Amino acid sequence: MREIRYRLEQPYVKCTVLSDAPGLGDHEVLVRWATSEELQARKRAQAERQAPLVALLRKQAAAEEAAAERQALEDAGQYGLF
Repeated sequence: MREIRYRLEQPYVKCTVLSDAPGLGDHEVLVRWATSEELQARKRAQAERQAPLVALLRKQAAAEEAAAERQALEDAGQYGLF
């Protein structure tokens, strides 16, 4: 059931799975198209979950860019004084 819910609630499928709807058995689920509010909430939640990773990747990219710039200045014969 967890796998069915996971697959149907992917951003590209855009469905909502309800297992606690009245009249459903233990092995049944109700599937409907997700509303725009639900999709936006999922997108925000995913962005919040990925925020630390995105920040780390940006920080690493900035450090690599600074190191490449520093190396280019050294290769050009311009060394930093400090």
